[in-house]
Amino acid sequence: MTNRTPTTYLLSDMRTMFNDCSKGNDTPTIIVTDQSSYELYEDEVMEQKQIVNKELGDAMFENILFKGRPLVWSPSCPDGSMYFLNDRYLEWVADEAINFEMTDWKPAQNNLDRVAQIAVAGNLICSARSRQGVLFNIGETTQGS
Repeated sequence: MTNRTPTTYLLSDMRTMFNDCSKGNDTPTIIVTDQSSYELYEDEVMEQKQIVNKELGDAMFENILFKGRPLVWSPSCPDGSMYFLNDRYLEWVADEAINFEMTDWKPAQNNLDRVAQIAVAGNLICSARSRQGVLFNIGETTQGS
């Protein structure tokens, strides 16, 4: 039995998922993950970082790329997940009946102001699911044989 640790397999799992979601030059355009997985990846590539601004010696990342695609973290991303997205196949379709429609003005609570709400409804649709992918359980050590 061997331990499957994230530090051993993260980069190869990411490469495999990236390639699984690709077809020729049609590849994921952005990778979204949680903060812990982002920091784990950042630790893995820290040795590859080049200091460009030698005067300031700033070794911190402003952005991180994987295969030339931005890797970002979101507090809304589930823990241990990494989404490989191709935005060419994602589209927001708004409901024409309620697309940024304003409600009637209403009195605001406990003051003399008034408020209105803006309502919108729609769906995010995907036209090529095979061009999207997700890694789960990043950061968990698993037993393998």
